[in-house]
Amino acid sequence: MTRFLLLALALTACACGPVIPPIDPNPPEPVPVDDCEAAGATLERLQCRDETGAPLWEGPTGESFADACQRLIGDGVPWDAACIAALTDCTDYNAAATGELCADGGAP
Repeated sequence: MTRFLLLALALTACACGPVIPPIDPNPPEPVPVDDCEAAGATLERLQCRDETGAPLWEGPTGESFADACQRLIGDGVPWDAACIAALTDCTDYNAAATGELCADGGAP
């Protein structure tokens, strides 16, 4: 009888069923696919390179800037792809990437 009561108590205390995770009240921003593609195209059109001479529109493994941009922004890297896409001079790349160049909401 005691076993039956313990089993009944255990079953009623058990919240049987799937555990549903709470909904995140702050969902991540969508990755700006079009902005990343436009930024990569701008870097290639301007022929922007890093300090070693490597092209900024393509990574060392052959990954395109657009793919890297989407992946890294999705991982939380605060790149401003729209600002990079609006570049007119490669020397402004770092300021554009952080959004500093477009901080007032306008293009560089």
